[in-house]
Amino acid sequence: MTLVVRRCRYQDYQASDIPVVEAPGSRVRVMAGEHHGTTGPITMKNPGMLLDIVLQPGADITVQVPNGWAGFAYVYDGSGDLSGTPAKPQHALVLGDGDHITAKAAAAATNGSSNNGGGSSSVAAEPEGYGSDVSAGGFKFLLIAGQPIKEPIAQHGPFVMNTKEEILQAFMDHQAGRLQNPQDDVWAAE
Repeated sequence: MTLVVRRCRYQDYQASDIPVVEAPGSRVRVMAGEHHGTTGPITMKNPGMLLDIVLQPGADITVQVPNGWAGFAYVYDGSGDLSGTPAKPQHALVLGDGDHITAKAAAAATNGSSNNGGGSSSVAAEPEGYGSDVSAGGFKFLLIAGQPIKEPIAQHGPFVMNTKEEILQAFMDHQAGRLQNPQDDVWAAE
């Protein structure tokens, strides 16, 4: 069975369930995958990562991404640069080849002070003290990456399959009410 034709599964996690890796000037919520020895609770069919990264003004971070993975970063607040490319809110930047991404938040506009990170990482239970810092010049983005499935992709409307024929079948299954078996337990792990 290809990766795109799988039974649905729902995973529900609260903010308190998501581990946080903190270092001076940075906070990383590890929702899926691994960062500095901390693994997120969301399980995926294919190896991947989903990180919510917050940098204080002037701070920087390097995040390891396995070589050969595809991914992107979506900026949702603040400004800075991602691996040398300027980034601002509502922009997505596609990752290129390599084994890491670097990010640097713009320096605070008020006093130009900088916190360049450094030091060892630690794991905290809850994020604290980062909400107001970002509006003063910090940087928030999601890093989403994964191992490519190396299968053809066909997309139309809400469906993503491997071929146009599978897309047409998905529409027919949807119209006939066959997409999800009512007996399936979407909460159960496979």
